[in-house]
Amino acid sequence: MHVDKKHMLFKRHTEAQHGPDEANAPAGVSQDTRPLTTSTTETGLSAVVDASRRIVALKSRSDIHRLAVERAIALTGAEAGAFITTPGGEASNAQFVFQSHPQLFVGATLDPGIFRTTLVERKPVCEVVADEPNLTLSPVALAAVPAIGGGGVVGLIVVLRSADEPFGNAEIEVLSLLAPAAASAHLSAAPAGEKAELDDLTRLGNRRLLDRDFVDLSRDGQVGLAVIKVDYFNQFADERGQDEAEDLLRQVALTIKAEIRPDDVAYRCGIDEFGVLLPTATKEESAWVAERVRQAVSAATIRGMASLPSGHVTVSIGVTAGDNDDPQELTERALAARQEAEEGGHNQVIADEAV
Repeated sequence: MHVDKKHMLFKRHTEAQHGPDEANAPAGVSQDTRPLTTSTTETGLSAVVDASRRIVALKSRSDIHRLAVERAIALTGAEAGAFITTPGGEASNAQFVFQSHPQLFVGATLDPGIFRTTLVERKPVCEVVADEPNLTLSPVALAAVPAIGGGGVVGLIVVLRSADEPFGNAEIEVLSLLAPAAASAHLSAAPAGEKAELDDLTRLGNRRLLDRDFVDLSRDGQVGLAVIKVDYFNQFADERGQDEAEDLLRQVALTIKAEIRPDDVAYRCGIDEFGVLLPTATKEESAWVAERVRQAVSAATIRGMASLPSGHVTVSIGVTAGDNDDPQELTERALAARQEAEEGGHNQVIADEAV
Protein backbone atom coordinates (compact mmCIF):
# COMPACT_ATOMS: atom_id res chain seq x y z
CA MET A 1 0.00 0.00 0.00
CA HIS A 2 1.36 3.42 -0.97
CA VAL A 3 1.82 5.84 1.92
CA ASP A 4 1.82 9.55 1.12
CA LYS A 5 4.81 10.49 3.25
CA LYS A 6 4.89 14.13 2.23
CA HIS A 7 1.30 14.71 3.25
CA MET A 8 1.87 12.84 6.51
CA LEU A 9 4.92 15.01 7.17
CA PHE A 10 2.97 18.19 6.58
CA LYS A 11 0.14 17.03 8.79
CA ARG A 12 2.42 15.81 11.56
CA HIS A 13 4.48 19.00 11.46
CA THR A 14 1.40 21.08 12.15
CA GLU A 15 -1.39 19.17 13.87
CA ALA A 16 0.96 17.95 16.58
CA GLN A 17 1.50 21.55 17.70
CA HIS A 18 -2.13 22.55 18.16
CA GLY A 19 -2.30 21.99 21.87
CA PRO A 20 -4.98 19.97 23.67
CA ASP A 21 -7.10 17.54 21.70
CA GLU A 22 -10.08 19.40 20.26
CA ALA A 23 -12.35 16.64 21.48
CA ASN A 24 -11.35 17.60 25.03
CA ALA A 25 -12.21 21.27 24.66
CA PRO A 26 -14.48 22.48 27.47
CA ALA A 27 -18.08 23.21 26.64
CA GLY A 28 -18.47 26.67 25.16
CA VAL A 29 -15.01 26.82 23.61
CA SER A 30 -15.05 27.13 19.85
CA GLN A 31 -13.54 24.15 18.09
CA ASP A 32 -10.46 24.79 15.96
CA THR A 33 -11.67 25.99 12.57
CA ARG A 34 -8.27 25.54 10.93
CA PRO A 35 -7.82 21.78 10.44
CA LEU A 36 -4.74 20.89 8.46
CA THR A 37 -6.34 18.64 5.93
CA THR A 38 -6.91 19.84 2.39
CA SER A 39 -10.29 21.53 2.34
CA THR A 40 -12.76 21.42 -0.50
CA THR A 41 -11.96 24.39 -2.69
CA GLU A 42 -14.83 26.84 -2.95
CA THR A 43 -15.52 27.50 -6.59
CA GLY A 44 -17.02 30.33 -8.58
CA LEU A 45 -16.32 33.99 -9.03
CA SER A 46 -19.13 34.83 -6.61
CA ALA A 47 -17.21 33.29 -3.70
CA VAL A 48 -14.15 35.39 -4.53
CA VAL A 49 -16.23 38.54 -4.91
CA ASP A 50 -17.96 37.89 -1.59
CA ALA A 51 -14.61 37.37 0.14
CA SER A 52 -13.27 40.61 -1.36
CA ARG A 53 -16.30 42.55 -0.15
CA ARG A 54 -15.90 41.19 3.35
CA ILE A 55 -12.23 42.12 3.40
CA VAL A 56 -12.82 45.67 2.17
CA ALA A 57 -15.55 46.20 4.78
CA LEU A 58 -13.14 45.64 7.67
CA LYS A 59 -11.58 48.59 9.49
CA SER A 60 -8.81 46.90 11.49
CA ARG A 61 -5.63 45.89 9.71
CA SER A 62 -5.20 42.82 11.89
CA ASP A 63 -8.73 41.68 10.94
CA ILE A 64 -7.99 42.40 7.26
CA HIS A 65 -4.81 40.32 7.27
CA ARG A 66 -6.48 37.44 9.10
CA LEU A 67 -9.56 37.31 6.85
CA ALA A 68 -7.50 37.63 3.66
CA VAL A 69 -5.45 34.59 4.65
CA GLU A 70 -8.43 32.58 5.86
CA ARG A 71 -10.33 33.17 2.63
CA ALA A 72 -7.23 32.51 0.53
CA ILE A 73 -6.82 29.13 2.25
CA ALA A 74 -10.47 28.21 1.76
CA LEU A 75 -10.68 29.35 -1.86
CA THR A 76 -7.48 27.61 -2.98
CA GLY A 77 -7.73 24.39 -0.99
CA ALA A 78 -4.55 25.28 0.87
CA GLU A 79 -3.59 23.98 4.29
CA ALA A 80 -1.93 27.07 5.76
CA GLY A 81 -1.15 30.65 4.89
CA ALA A 82 0.32 33.98 5.92
CA PHE A 83 0.15 37.70 5.22
CA ILE A 84 3.38 39.66 4.87
CA THR A 85 3.55 43.46 4.92
CA THR A 86 6.27 45.82 3.74
CA PRO A 87 6.68 48.76 6.15
CA GLY A 88 7.83 51.78 4.17
CA GLY A 89 7.24 49.86 0.95
CA GLU A 90 10.65 48.17 1.25
CA ALA A 91 10.96 44.42 0.69
CA SER A 92 13.98 44.43 2.98
CA ASN A 93 11.68 45.49 5.84
CA ALA A 94 9.05 42.83 5.12
CA GLN A 95 7.58 40.97 8.06
CA PHE A 96 4.82 38.49 8.83
CA VAL A 97 1.76 40.10 10.39
CA PHE A 98 -0.49 37.03 10.35
CA GLN A 99 0.29 33.31 10.14
CA SER A 100 -2.46 30.70 10.27
CA HIS A 101 0.06 28.20 11.69
CA PRO A 102 3.15 29.97 13.06
CA GLN A 103 5.07 26.72 13.54
CA LEU A 104 5.45 26.50 9.74
CA PHE A 105 7.28 29.83 9.51
CA VAL A 106 10.69 30.91 10.80
CA GLY A 107 10.60 34.13 12.79
CA ALA A 108 8.54 37.23 12.13
CA THR A 109 10.95 39.05 9.83
CA LEU A 110 12.05 37.75 6.42
CA ASP A 111 15.40 36.39 5.38
CA PRO A 112 16.31 36.62 1.66
CA GLY A 113 14.33 33.98 -0.19
CA ILE A 114 11.33 33.43 -2.41
CA PHE A 115 9.07 35.76 -0.42
CA ARG A 116 11.40 38.75 -0.73
CA THR A 117 12.03 37.95 -4.39
CA THR A 118 8.30 37.89 -5.10
CA LEU A 119 7.86 41.26 -3.39
CA VAL A 120 10.71 42.83 -5.37
CA GLU A 121 9.60 41.40 -8.72
CA ARG A 122 5.90 42.07 -8.05
CA LYS A 123 4.97 38.85 -9.81
CA PRO A 124 2.94 35.89 -8.55
CA VAL A 125 4.82 32.70 -7.81
CA CYS A 126 3.54 29.14 -7.83
CA GLU A 127 5.96 26.27 -7.25
CA VAL A 128 7.21 23.52 -4.95
CA VAL A 129 10.05 24.96 -2.89
CA ALA A 130 12.83 23.34 -0.90
CA ASP A 131 15.22 24.91 1.60
CA GLU A 132 13.25 28.16 1.83
CA PRO A 133 14.82 29.97 4.82
CA ASN A 134 11.49 31.40 6.01
CA LEU A 135 9.75 28.02 6.24
CA THR A 136 10.30 25.13 8.63
CA LEU A 137 8.92 22.52 6.21
CA SER A 138 10.66 21.35 3.04
CA PRO A 139 9.63 20.60 0.36
CA VAL A 140 6.25 22.31 0.27
CA ALA A 141 3.86 23.61 -2.39
CA LEU A 142 3.63 27.39 -2.29
CA ALA A 143 1.62 30.08 -4.04
CA ALA A 144 2.11 33.78 -3.35
CA VAL A 145 0.66 36.93 -4.89
CA PRO A 146 1.75 40.52 -4.12
CA ALA A 147 -0.94 42.85 -2.78
CA ILE A 148 -0.38 46.04 -4.77
CA GLY A 149 -2.04 49.37 -4.05
CA GLY A 150 -1.30 53.05 -3.71
CA GLY A 151 1.46 52.80 -6.27
CA GLY A 152 3.45 50.23 -4.29
CA VAL A 153 3.53 46.74 -2.86
CA VAL A 154 1.53 46.64 0.37
CA GLY A 155 2.27 43.02 1.14
CA LEU A 156 2.08 39.41 0.07
CA ILE A 157 -0.59 36.72 0.44
CA VAL A 158 0.98 33.28 0.84
CA VAL A 159 -0.68 29.84 0.89
CA LEU A 160 0.91 26.43 1.48
CA ARG A 161 0.04 22.76 1.19
CA SER A 162 1.84 19.42 0.88
CA ALA A 163 4.40 19.14 -1.91
CA ASP A 164 2.51 16.40 -3.75
CA GLU A 165 -0.36 18.84 -4.43
CA PRO A 166 1.27 21.79 -6.23
CA PHE A 167 -0.78 24.88 -6.91
CA GLY A 168 -1.60 25.95 -10.45
CA ASN A 169 -2.91 28.85 -12.49
CA ALA A 170 -6.42 28.52 -11.04
CA GLU A 171 -5.17 29.19 -7.51
CA ILE A 172 -2.99 32.08 -8.69
CA GLU A 173 -6.04 33.61 -10.38
CA VAL A 174 -8.02 33.39 -7.13
CA LEU A 175 -5.22 35.00 -5.12
CA SER A 176 -4.79 37.69 -7.79
CA LEU A 177 -8.45 38.63 -7.32
CA LEU A 178 -8.20 38.72 -3.52
CA ALA A 179 -4.91 40.64 -3.33
CA PRO A 180 -6.17 44.03 -4.60
CA ALA A 181 -9.01 43.95 -2.06
CA ALA A 182 -6.56 43.20 0.73
CA ALA A 183 -4.25 46.01 -0.44
CA SER A 184 -7.09 48.50 -0.68
CA ALA A 185 -8.46 47.58 2.74
CA HIS A 186 -4.99 47.71 4.30
CA LEU A 187 -4.37 51.21 2.95
CA SER A 188 -7.83 52.44 3.96
CA ALA A 189 -7.33 51.25 7.54
CA ALA A 190 -4.94 54.13 8.14
CA PRO A 191 -2.68 53.44 11.09
CA ALA A 192 -2.63 57.10 12.15
CA GLY A 193 -5.93 56.77 14.00
CA GLU A 194 -4.82 53.49 15.58
CA LYS A 195 -1.28 54.41 16.54
CA ALA A 196 -2.01 55.64 20.06
CA GLU A 197 -3.57 52.27 20.85
CA LEU A 198 -1.29 49.91 18.92
CA ASP A 199 2.12 48.55 19.78
CA ASP A 200 4.53 49.49 16.99
CA LEU A 201 6.58 46.28 17.22
CA THR A 202 3.86 43.62 17.26
CA ARG A 203 0.86 45.59 15.93
CA LEU A 204 -1.19 44.28 18.84
CA GLY A 205 -3.26 46.59 20.96
CA ASN A 206 -1.30 48.21 23.78
CA ARG A 207 -2.01 48.39 27.51
CA ARG A 208 -4.13 51.51 27.08
CA LEU A 209 -6.44 49.70 24.67
CA LEU A 210 -6.59 46.61 26.87
CA ASP A 211 -7.67 48.68 29.88
CA ARG A 212 -10.40 50.38 27.86
CA ASP A 213 -11.66 47.17 26.27
CA PHE A 214 -11.57 45.37 29.62
CA VAL A 215 -13.89 47.94 31.20
CA ASP A 216 -16.31 47.68 28.27
CA LEU A 217 -16.35 43.88 28.28
CA SER A 218 -16.75 43.70 32.05
CA ARG A 219 -19.88 45.80 31.81
CA ASP A 220 -21.30 43.29 29.33
CA GLY A 221 -20.88 40.34 31.70
CA GLN A 222 -18.59 37.30 31.66
CA VAL A 223 -15.00 37.80 30.51
CA GLY A 224 -11.75 35.89 30.89
CA LEU A 225 -8.24 37.31 31.18
CA ALA A 226 -4.89 35.67 30.48
CA VAL A 227 -1.64 37.45 31.30
CA ILE A 228 1.43 36.07 29.56
CA LYS A 229 5.14 36.60 30.23
CA VAL A 230 7.99 35.34 28.07
CA ASP A 231 10.30 33.27 30.25
CA TYR A 232 13.96 34.36 30.52
CA PHE A 233 13.46 37.18 28.00
CA ASN A 234 16.01 39.54 29.58
CA GLN A 235 18.64 36.81 29.47
CA PHE A 236 17.80 36.14 25.81
CA ALA A 237 18.00 39.84 24.90
CA ASP A 238 21.36 40.26 26.65
CA GLU A 239 22.86 37.25 24.87
CA ARG A 240 21.27 37.55 21.41
CA GLY A 241 20.84 41.30 20.96
CA GLN A 242 17.99 43.63 20.10
CA ASP A 243 17.18 42.33 16.61
CA GLU A 244 16.63 38.73 17.68
CA ALA A 245 14.83 39.85 20.85
CA GLU A 246 12.37 41.90 18.81
CA ASP A 247 11.92 39.04 16.36
CA LEU A 248 11.11 36.74 19.27
CA LEU A 249 8.43 39.13 20.54
CA ARG A 250 6.89 39.44 17.07
CA GLN A 251 6.78 35.67 16.71
CA VAL A 252 5.20 35.18 20.13
CA ALA A 253 2.58 37.80 19.20
CA LEU A 254 1.83 36.00 15.93
CA THR A 255 1.52 32.70 17.75
CA ILE A 256 -0.87 34.12 20.33
CA LYS A 257 -3.08 35.61 17.60
CA ALA A 258 -3.15 32.30 15.75
CA GLU A 259 -4.14 30.21 18.76
CA ILE A 260 -6.80 32.29 20.52
CA ARG A 261 -10.49 32.10 19.60
CA PRO A 262 -11.88 34.34 16.83
CA ASP A 263 -13.52 36.76 19.29
CA ASP A 264 -10.59 36.92 21.71
CA VAL A 265 -8.24 39.90 21.55
CA ALA A 266 -4.49 39.95 22.23
CA TYR A 267 -2.46 42.90 23.52
CA ARG A 268 1.15 43.70 24.31
CA CYS A 269 1.23 45.09 27.84
CA GLY A 270 4.94 45.41 28.59
CA ILE A 271 8.36 44.65 27.19
CA ASP A 272 7.92 40.88 27.47
CA GLU A 273 4.30 40.74 28.58
CA PHE A 274 1.08 40.08 26.69
CA GLY A 275 -2.58 39.95 27.65
CA VAL A 276 -5.63 38.27 26.14
CA LEU A 277 -9.26 39.22 26.78
CA LEU A 278 -11.69 36.34 26.23
CA PRO A 279 -15.31 37.56 25.93
CA THR A 280 -17.90 35.27 27.59
CA ALA A 281 -15.20 32.77 28.64
CA THR A 282 -15.28 30.96 31.96
CA LYS A 283 -12.08 30.32 33.89
CA GLU A 284 -11.95 26.76 32.53
CA GLU A 285 -12.37 27.98 28.94
CA SER A 286 -9.77 30.71 29.44
CA ALA A 287 -7.29 28.18 30.82
CA TRP A 288 -7.90 25.88 27.85
CA VAL A 289 -7.12 28.67 25.38
CA ALA A 290 -4.08 29.69 27.41
CA GLU A 291 -2.77 26.12 27.29
CA ARG A 292 -3.12 26.16 23.50
CA VAL A 293 -1.01 29.31 23.42
CA ARG A 294 1.60 27.88 25.78
CA GLN A 295 2.04 24.71 23.74
CA ALA A 296 2.17 26.58 20.43
CA VAL A 297 4.82 29.03 21.67
CA SER A 298 6.92 26.15 22.97
CA ALA A 299 6.66 24.42 19.58
CA ALA A 300 7.52 27.51 17.50
CA THR A 301 10.83 27.78 15.69
CA ILE A 302 12.39 31.08 16.75
CA ARG A 303 15.87 32.35 15.99
CA GLY A 304 18.30 32.01 18.88
CA MET A 305 16.01 29.82 20.97
CA ALA A 306 18.77 27.26 21.56
CA SER A 307 20.39 29.74 23.94
CA LEU A 308 17.43 29.54 26.34
CA PRO A 309 17.51 27.14 29.32
CA SER A 310 15.00 24.74 27.76
CA GLY A 311 16.27 25.16 24.20
CA HIS A 312 13.02 26.77 23.07
CA VAL A 313 10.85 29.78 23.89
CA THR A 314 8.37 29.29 26.73
CA VAL A 315 5.77 31.43 28.48
CA SER A 316 4.21 31.53 31.93
CA ILE A 317 0.51 32.36 31.96
CA GLY A 318 -1.91 33.40 34.68
CA VAL A 319 -5.65 33.08 34.06
CA THR A 320 -8.83 34.30 35.69
CA ALA A 321 -12.42 35.12 34.74
CA GLY A 322 -15.39 36.95 36.18
CA ASP A 323 -18.93 38.11 35.58
CA ASN A 324 -19.33 41.87 36.01
CA ASP A 325 -16.25 41.84 38.24
CA ASP A 326 -13.94 44.83 38.71
CA PRO A 327 -11.27 44.76 35.96
CA GLN A 328 -8.56 45.85 38.40
CA GLU A 329 -9.39 43.00 40.75
CA LEU A 330 -9.36 40.49 37.88
CA THR A 331 -6.01 41.82 36.68
CA GLU A 332 -4.47 41.44 40.12
CA ARG A 333 -5.77 37.87 40.37
CA ALA A 334 -4.37 36.96 36.95
CA LEU A 335 -1.00 38.55 37.75
CA ALA A 336 -0.81 36.61 41.02
CA ALA A 337 -1.55 33.39 39.15
CA ARG A 338 1.14 34.18 36.61
CA GLN A 339 3.67 34.84 39.35
CA GLU A 340 2.81 31.43 40.77
CA ALA A 341 3.45 29.92 37.33
CA GLU A 342 6.87 31.60 37.16
CA GLU A 343 7.87 30.64 40.68
CA GLY A 344 6.68 27.08 40.06
CA GLY A 345 9.18 26.52 37.27
CA HIS A 346 7.90 28.57 34.30
CA ASN A 347 6.27 27.21 31.11
CA GLN A 348 2.87 26.53 32.62
CA VAL A 349 -0.67 27.87 32.95
CA ILE A 350 -2.07 28.63 36.42
CA ALA A 351 -5.67 29.69 37.05
CA ASP A 352 -6.41 31.75 40.14
CA GLU A 353 -8.34 30.01 42.91
CA ALA A 354 -10.99 32.68 43.50
CA VAL A 355 -14.54 31.37 43.17
